[in-house]
Amino acid sequence: MTQLQIPITLDQRTFAIELEFSWHHDRFSHSISVVNGERACRLLTSREGDPDNVWPPSPPLQQLHEQ
Repeated sequence: MTQLQIPITLDQRTFAIELEFSWHHDRFSHSISVVNGERACRLLTSREGDPDNVWPPSPPLQQLHEQ
């Protein structure tokens, strides 16, 4: 599992956006969370499905760009 935290400031409060990637069978699953101190709130997460799915509910990431 790989995690990356990016600090941001909103309304004079500092939070972090956390990106998490973990290997799931043949692809990386991914999630995005907001972290404030010890508390984390997951906002988005990929749905990987199961081997019976013809195509996963969340398509695999093909590219990631930092801007």
